[in-house]
Amino acid sequence: MSFLKPLYAIAAFLVSLLGHPAFAGGISVEEQKVDGRTLVLVFGPVEQGDELKFAELTASIRDAIIVFDSAGSPKSKREVSTSIEIGLLIHSRGYETAILHAGTCDSTCSLMWMAGKKRWIGEKAYMTVGNYLQSEISQNEVSDMYALIGYYLGKIGLKPEAIVFATSWRGANRFAAVGPSELGQLGIFAQVLDSRWIENATYPNGPLPPPPFDIAPGRK
Repeated sequence: MSFLKPLYAIAAFLVSLLGHPAFAGGISVEEQKVDGRTLVLVFGPVEQGDELKFAELTASIRDAIIVFDSAGSPKSKREVSTSIEIGLLIHSRGYETAILHAGTCDSTCSLMWMAGKKRWIGEKAYMTVGNYLQSEISQNEVSDMYALIGYYLGKIGLKPEAIVFATSWRGANRFAAVGPSELGQLGIFAQVLDSRWIENATYPNGPLPPPPFDIAPGRK
């Protein structure tokens, strides 16, 4: 089975951004479309106000693939809420989501990625769930935040075992990396991308080129 066409283009797109000095963090809507779908990159840690920026930038976009290169823990409960609000927009609009590389979807990034109507993940990639907020806050505030996360995960259609797993990490620096095989056990379904396929996408910096449809080896 061959890979679907858009994913080679996504891999090429992300590789073209490696080392790009202007991308310190934020949201980028790319001009070129893949199979009629717009590529939207969420890069760097999510900050308060990004939910408004995401809503504004994607207001006229019907079909999109949201690609994450978003590492780092939120600094406040408000930033956790920001990630949830972006996730609700992704879910309500039926956008797809993608993680290609290891270490590019930490903490609340996982909340946004799980909201995708269809999810893509690199063979060696993973999402990180755990103690989403690294700060000194009261136990009541912690409970409130995790209750909100649990409600949100149920709203986007996750199964109880996935919700329990994602909300049971409350100790300092307690995290779990969840890769393709573990996702399936939790009932979080995702299309896996062959690592050779991603590693061979070596386009230089610049506009996303037309995808070479017949190159990528498949994986069921």
